[in-house]
Amino acid sequence: MNGVTNEQKPASWLPAIWAARYRTPARFVALIALLHLRRRTALVAAGAIVLAAVLLWTVSPHLRATIAKFQGDYEMSVQDNRTSGMGSRLEYWRKSLGFIADAPLIGHGTGAIRGLFASVAVDAEVNPLRGEIVSNPHNQTLSVAVQWGVVGVLILYALWFAHLSMFRGDGLACWIGMLVVVQNMLPSLLNTHLFDFTAGWIYVLGVGIAGGMALGEKRGGSAATTDELEGPRLRQTPGGTPK
Repeated sequence: MNGVTNEQKPASWLPAIWAARYRTPARFVALIALLHLRRRTALVAAGAIVLAAVLLWTVSPHLRATIAKFQGDYEMSVQDNRTSGMGSRLEYWRKSLGFIADAPLIGHGTGAIRGLFASVAVDAEVNPLRGEIVSNPHNQTLSVAVQWGVVGVLILYALWFAHLSMFRGDGLACWIGMLVVVQNMLPSLLNTHLFDFTAGWIYVLGVGIAGGMALGEKRGGSAATTDELEGPRLRQTPGGTPK
């Protein structure tokens, strides 16, 4: 035995979690393809993205070294109980799931995260990993669920999907708005961008400005279409009778 239990063996899915952090541009392109391109064209675009990802993995030693570092961080945490980027995150998520199970419906209240971590922390000198006290579990969904429960999570996802629906359509404003929303949603697997100062304000300003422009374009287009349909009916013959 090497001293590592089955529960501590490095997870084979670990590289995939961290790789998701670097796939936001590709996923945005895939989403745009699904929304705006024909099915066959979208499939071709998706295949090209997959091929590009495989090629990037093959020719980029830096990318492979980065993924290997995350794997090493995980092993260091589960074997030596030391803090690390990935190992610490997994510990935050494990504890957060326990907090959610204690108050699943409406959560523990705003600002409760740090106090909850403090209540279950052990001596940091004995076990640095489980002795960490944080106010951010580095996952948007978990952060919302701990504080406001299932109700808060439903509101969070309703917000995201409402904004995605608002930016369905053509035009620069819709493309910019879609980029802002997707760029916020996907990295939130590993961060809490809505609650971060810079990323949060980028989301507020980006969705607000692009959303106003997109809604204005859609209303203008609807008005123009109505005028085109009603125009022939309003035009009259020389005798005064509508055509």
